[in-house]
This record gives sequence, C-alpha cells and structure tokens, in this order.
Amino acid sequence: MSLGMCRSVEWLWRRTHNAFEKFSCAFLAVALAFCFSLRAADLPLTRLDSVSPAAGTPGKEVDLTVAGVDFDGVDTLWFSHPGISAVFLKDKTFKAKVSPDVPEGVYDLRAVGSNGASNPRGFVVERISTAVKTGECSFAKPMDIASPQAVFGSIAAAGRDHYRLNAKQGERFTIRCLARELDSRMNPVVTVLDQSGRQVASSDRRGWVDFRVPSSGPFLIRVHDLTFSGGPDYFYRLSVDQSPILESVLPFALEPGKKNKLMLLGRGLPGSRASGIKGADGVVLELLDAEVDVPQIALTSANSDGLTVVGAAGVPSFSYRFRSENGVSNPLELPLLTGARSTVAIDAQSAFNAPGGSSGVVRLNSVPAVTYGFFSRGFAGERFEFEAKKGQVLVGEVFSQRLLDGHTNPFLRLEKSGVHLAEAYGMEVNAGSLRLNTLHNDPSLRFEVKEDGLYTLLVSDLSRAATSARGAAFALQLREESPDFSLVAATEPPAETAADRAVAPRGAVLRAGGTAALRVVALRSGGFKEAIQLTASELPAGVSCEPTWIGAGKTEGVLILRAEPQLAKAVALVRVQGSSQDGKLVRAARNASARWNVADYNTDTPSLRLSRGDGVVVATTTSAAPLALSPHSLAVMDATVGTKIEVPLKVTRSAEFKETLKIKAAGAPGIESMKEVDADPKAENVKVVVDLASIKMPEGLHSVYFTTQAKAKVAGRDVVTTVYSPVVQIRVTAAAKAAETTPHPPAPSN
Repeated sequence: MSLGMCRSVEWLWRRTHNAFEKFSCAFLAVALAFCFSLRAADLPLTRLDSVSPAAGTPGKEVDLTVAGVDFDGVDTLWFSHPGISAVFLKDKTFKAKVSPDVPEGVYDLRAVGSNGASNPRGFVVERISTAVKTGECSFAKPMDIASPQAVFGSIAAAGRDHYRLNAKQGERFTIRCLARELDSRMNPVVTVLDQSGRQVASSDRRGWVDFRVPSSGPFLIRVHDLTFSGGPDYFYRLSVDQSPILESVLPFALEPGKKNKLMLLGRGLPGSRASGIKGADGVVLELLDAEVDVPQIALTSANSDGLTVVGAAGVPSFSYRFRSENGVSNPLELPLLTGARSTVAIDAQSAFNAPGGSSGVVRLNSVPAVTYGFFSRGFAGERFEFEAKKGQVLVGEVFSQRLLDGHTNPFLRLEKSGVHLAEAYGMEVNAGSLRLNTLHNDPSLRFEVKEDGLYTLLVSDLSRAATSARGAAFALQLREESPDFSLVAATEPPAETAADRAVAPRGAVLRAGGTAALRVVALRSGGFKEAIQLTASELPAGVSCEPTWIGAGKTEGVLILRAEPQLAKAVALVRVQGSSQDGKLVRAARNASARWNVADYNTDTPSLRLSRGDGVVVATTTSAAPLALSPHSLAVMDATVGTKIEVPLKVTRSAEFKETLKIKAAGAPGIESMKEVDADPKAENVKVVVDLASIKMPEGLHSVYFTTQAKAKVAGRDVVTTVYSPVVQIRVTAAAKAAETTPHPPAPSN
C-alpha cells in the first residue's frame, strides 16, 4: 500500500472514530439536557424563505417579493449594507434601491415585522440587471437570455430550466449560477447544448461555465439541481456576461495595512499570459499580476462575500474580486496574516502540475512566518523548513478549507531530519454541538521544541481535491503560541433535548417586557483557558443586557437581552464582545444562522453560515411578551460559601396560562442540578432558593438566570413559550471574608 493510501486510510479511521465519539457524547448530553429549546409550536417568529429576484444594480431600483412564515406586519427590509434600502409597497412586495457606491458583492437581507426580524438571505449587487423567470423554460420553449443579463428563478422537483442564447463563433461567455450564495438548497448543474441537444460545455459542479463558442447560432443553457430536487427553496440566479473568472490566487494570504502584489490564476483576465496550468475543462488558465490595497485588520468588515464557514469566525479575511471593463469576477476569500513572507517564491506551475508536488523546499527564515503554495495532485505535498530553538512553543496552521467552504482536507506533519515527530488534521473538538457545528478541516499543529535544529513542516491534501486549480491554494502560518479566542453568537436557545433535534432559521426577537437569549460559543486557541466576560452594546432603545461569563475552560455562555414594558418597533445591529479577565484580549462575536429547516440534525446535517455584518441583528416589537420572569433587583447578591440564598422573581403575564410553571436555574456550573421550582400558573411572585452547598458553588462572581417553558393561547394560537430571566449576579465569598468589602469582584469561576 502506498504512503498516500496509508495516510488516507489512517485519516478516515481517525475521523470516523472521532466522529463516533463526538456523536456518542453529544447524544448523551442532549438526552440529559432540560427541555428548554424552542419548538415548532413556539411563539411566531418571522422566517424569510426567499426573495425574488434577490438582486439589485448599483444606482437603480428593483421590485422585490418576499416569501416566508409568520409575516404578520412585515413592512421593512433590513440590509447588511447601509447603502441598500427598501420601501414597502403592499403585501410582501417592496421597492429596493441600491446606492451607486455599493460595491458589487453578496449582502444579507432580512424581513422585519410584528414578529421581529427574520433570518438572513443572500442579496446580490451586480451591475447587470436581473429579470424574473417567465414561461415554460422547457427544451421546446426556452426563455431567451442575452449578454449581459441575469435571470432569477426556482427549479421544480425533477425539473430542468432552459434558456436560449444567440452567440457568434469565437465569443467567450461566463455563465454563472448562484444558489448557495443566496441560501438556496439547490446544488446547481449548468450545461450548454447546441441545436441538436449535444452537450458542448458544463459547469462540472462548479458555479460557472467558461463557454467558448464553437460556431455561430443559438445555444441552450440548461439548469437543474444535482439530485433533481426542487421546490420553492431551490432558487437560483443565472447570469451571462463576459466577466473574468478567478480560480486561484497566490499568495493565498494578504498582509494587512499594505499594498499586496498578487498572481491571479483564472479566465478572461485582460493583459494576462498563459500559465501552463489547465483547468478541469482542459482550457489553459491565464496568469495576471495585480495589486490590491488591504486595510488594517481592525478596519476590515465582517461583510465578506465568501467567509461563511462557522469555524472561520476568528479568521480576519478580505474578499478579493478582480474588476475589469467586462465585469467583476467571483470573490476569493483571503486570510489576513501577519509574519515575514517566505523569500523563495513557489513555482505555481511546477507545484500544481507535478504529481508529487514541487521538488523544492521553501525556507522560513523567521517566526512568525507566512508562506503559501498549491496542493499537488499527489500526497507528497509541499515542504517548509525552519530553524527552531529548544524551549520554543510553536504553532503551524493551515488556511484553506475554511475560506474555500469545503473543497480541501489538509494534512500537516512535522519532521526533523526525515523523522516523523507529529501530525495534525482538521479541528477535532466541536465547541458548538450539533446545532452549531464549528468543525473544519484546516489543521493546527502545536509543538514544543525539544532541541535546537532544522525542522520541516509538510502540507498535503488528503482529499486530493486539487484536480483543478480551483481551491488548490493554501496558506501556512508559523508563529509562537499565543493564547487567544474567537466568538460565535447564535440566535438559538442555549439548551436542547433528545426529543427536539430540529434546527431552523431564526432571528433574535424581543417583545415588550420580555427577554431573548443569545448563545455565545468560544473557540479557544493557544492554551487560552481563562474566563471570558461577555457584553452587548449598541442595543435598541429600551433594551438592556447585563454582562455574563463563559467560565474558565468552558466553551459556551449566554447573554440575556431584556426589554422594557414600553417598547417601539426597531431593528439594530448589536455588537457582542468577549474580554479576557485582564482586558488585554477583546474579541467581537460573529453571528451564525441556519440556512434552512432541519427536522433532525442526527439524520440531516444542518447547513449553517456566518451572517454578513459586524454584529447580531436584534429586533424589538410592540407586542407584549406572554410571560416574563424578572428578579426583584439586578444588584449583585452576596452569599457565603455553603449557605443558601433566596432569589425573589416577579412573574408577568399578558396571556392565560393554566399549567404549573416549572422554573429551572441555569448558567453557573452545577446549578443545572438544582431541582426545578413549581409555581402556580397565576402566581405573581416566586421565590427560588439556591443551596450553594448542594451545588458546590465556589468563591467567585457567578452569573445565574432562570428559565421555564409554558403553554398558552396567544392571538388564538396555541403556543409554547420559552422564557429567560435577566441575569442575576451572585458573589460568593468565604465565611471569613463575608463581612469585608470587596472593591474588585473576584474572577468568575463559571
């Protein structure tokens, strides 16, 4: 068996074994969890399913039609770019306007109504206009399309749509079909047919076709789903123009705050030269030198086109598009990495075409260092050598799959004098559970240097995805270990149950007098284990949020947003931040959302993505929350280790509840083991006694909140509402210190 095959088998065994362990642990945790997750019968939440035509042109207006669930009072559209706005016309129709200065790209759109702001859907801004599909679009009766032009439509189950394009011999067209970018379920396949129905070009599972016209005449562009699925959720935008196509770029990493020189690899690049590298369709790709000004990391926006993998939440990146007179290319997401660049350039043609990779070894002369390359067609990979001193703790990290959204499966190995020392695969710990999967394939290898000497890092692709230049580039960063973390905030309930394994698109909604919970997941790195303080700012008027903590060594925390009884309808981009205890590390959270409904995440993998924008979209509504729990005081409560503390709660209702309320404590470690407190369905006050001895709550400042589920009839609809109280801070001290004044709260242990 070859070395490459051995690696593949070993990788498959590891991933399968780890996946089984993760599944077993996750299932056990879920089975024991308290039943607090929102269900289909919960309060109505606006859900946006589709937008037609989901595209606009800079400087122009376009009529949009939205579709979804629980659209009561929807009269506002919110966009992640301030230069895009919309005016309500009537019954789910709007007139949107795109300012002339809005860059071409993909942005988020949300519908806002009486039931809050919806989940996001992708909205394309491009200079060519978009029409809505009309007619049969059959082989016999296709819809005509010209260049440049785009068409928005949806595919029927087992359906095929056809568009007729008149072309002249020698012309070149870029045919793109956007679907996943718009949050569609569709996996599009695009085929170009001649008059006899013979295939002359195909997307081959790419998102585009580089169509070189063989002879003058009409051609049919056929569109269908890969598995011939279809329905309202299977929408797409088909465009025909002569815009450039980017397959790859070197270096596959940018230096922030500087002008970067790039080598573009693609098609339709004016002024380019032949590369010697062939694409999957056999066409020789073009090479073009380019430059791009890259802002400082602190000034980059999370409004990127392509960085949507949840596990990439902590990767600063830049969406690069090549612009020409013929149009704008597809985006390539490039990481912003600091460190000395390798002085020896990689021969891209040799690295990509050679079955065993390039023959040279690249020297990294300092740490931190950044280098790059192409995954070769074989398993041999690329080698990077460096000097290291005894006692150093170094980290080598590959950037590839997270930014390319799933095309590669990198492998990283450390050697010294040809001796294998260590290896790494993709992330093996899912910090966010099955509802919020943070796993990715990019490896990160930590190693302590035992002796001075010359070391080698080998990078290869276990999936051998590099059969074409698309997705074949990678970046490698070598750096000293540094404790750090990144955050993902999800508008999902923090608890889940064995009975409820559904995942659905949803937004964060606050009703008057009520609360909403944000689940915040920490992706820790570099040995960072200390507690993280969570805060929320730029809140809508009438909304407050007390700081909470992700406990030391823990990966999850909860922020509770609280609304005043008098509340106006509004939508805001809330900034969620996490800070280390010493305040030296401050990180903003990226928001994550499900693309579509999944009934059971054990049988159907949820499709998740990062939202575009620099925060979490939160909507407020004027309707009253059916039920609310609130502590009588938000002041810090003091207690002594091993004693009991009484927390009085006020219960407020705007609907009738007939069943006993079962109130559960959550937040601080061990407090979930407390027995739930039963409350009369008409009670206005409830006292919860927290026995610090039984839950073994240690010294420190602890964040505790209370939650319950209850059935009620709201607006003639039977619902189950999940309620969270605002956070209560409990400061626990030893008996000898109980009488002392504590000017600075002790570090939280939860």
